[in-house]
Order: sequence, then C-alpha cells, then structure tokens
Amino acid sequence: MDIYLNDISNKSVGITMTTRPVIPTANQSYEETKVTGRNGSFYRENGYEDVPMSVEFNFLNKDGIKQQLRKVKAWLMNKSTISFSDDPNFFRKIKTLEISDTENDIVAYGKFSVSFVLDPFEYEITDIVNLTTTAVLNNPGTIESEPLIKIYGTGNINVMVNSEIFTVNSMTDYVTIDCELQETHRNGISKNDTMVGEFPVFVPGDNNISFNGAVTKIEIEPRWRYL
Repeated sequence: MDIYLNDISNKSVGITMTTRPVIPTANQSYEETKVTGRNGSFYRENGYEDVPMSVEFNFLNKDGIKQQLRKVKAWLMNKSTISFSDDPNFFRKIKTLEISDTENDIVAYGKFSVSFVLDPFEYEITDIVNLTTTAVLNNPGTIESEPLIKIYGTGNINVMVNSEIFTVNSMTDYVTIDCELQETHRNGISKNDTMVGEFPVFVPGDNNISFNGAVTKIEIEPRWRYL
C-alpha cells in the first residue's frame, strides 16, 4: 500500500511504510451542563474532534540517507491532503504534522514516523454536478456535506435546498458559494453582501434542489464526507 500527500506518492521519494496505519474515527465533542436538583447531566453536541494518525516509514540508500532524507522532508511539508492506494476515491485533510527524529544506526538505513492531525472526516472524490433544472441529489455520506456551489445567471436568484432558501442579489455573471468557509465570492473578490440566507448543507439521503430567476446553470462540488 502506498500513501499520497497532495496526490504525490511515497514512492516518489523512495520510502516505504513499515505497517498499515490504524484507521481513525472521529469522536463527537459534547458540552456538559450539571443542574442542581436534577439527576444526571445535560449534554450539547459541539461537533466532531480532529483525529490523529501515525505512519512509520523506512528506507535504504547505499550512499547514505541524509540527502534522501532532505527530499523526504520536502515531500512531507506544506501538504493539505492524505490518501492511500487501497482507497483511491477518498482523502482526508491534513491539519498539522510532526516528523520524528530518524533512526540511523546503519549508514544506509533510516526509519522515522510522522504524526498527523487530520480533519474529522473522509471526503469522497466526485465529479462536478451540473444543474439546469430542479433536481434531487443523493448524499451517500454519513454526515451532512458543505458543498461548493457556482451559480451562473443575472439579477436576483433564489435557490432552495430542501426547506431552506437563500438569495443572491444583483448577479452579473456568476458567484461561487463556499459553504465550508461560509464565503461568497467571484474570482476571489468577496460578494458576501450579495447573499441573503444561510449557507446550505446536503443531509444524508435525498436533497431537493430548485431555483428561480435568470439562472443559466448551477455547478455543484458536493464534497460528500464520512465519519
């Protein structure tokens, strides 16, 4: 099995995983409230916690490992996604990573580990969905997704996702609505003042999508995700 960071394999720097890493599962975070005179406590859900993952690598280089290790560190640093060859359609987002010291008892051999902190969810790689009329999108994931929506059209446009409606006003070409970052923009220029309503999510199962106004098309990157 190979590991990919930003779609670049460990093979590209000549290292091998020593064992398969443990598959992490995110835990729900709760806020506990104790009320005098009541049995037990009340709990409020606070979202899901980041997950740790540790991966151990080793490598051989008959000329010594130090120059190769520099290339390995360059491969590891400043990466945003992690995936594996036995599960190629899914990835996780990297929050932080730490590289251990490298064991080098033999000049030609090195072993080290990398400790990752990852986003709570696995994300599925999917095609862009193009809509020109009312549609139903099925979320196969285990939790609601926060899509990237690109709306093409002019004037004031209303979009309904299930029972929630949001409006984009005074459109001249298109806007991009990033429901994860809760930002509306066009070519990186903020258009937050043109959007009225809540950023939509797609719940697990069927999601009904409709719209009105002078809409040419809507492109959706659904960002299906799993615990």
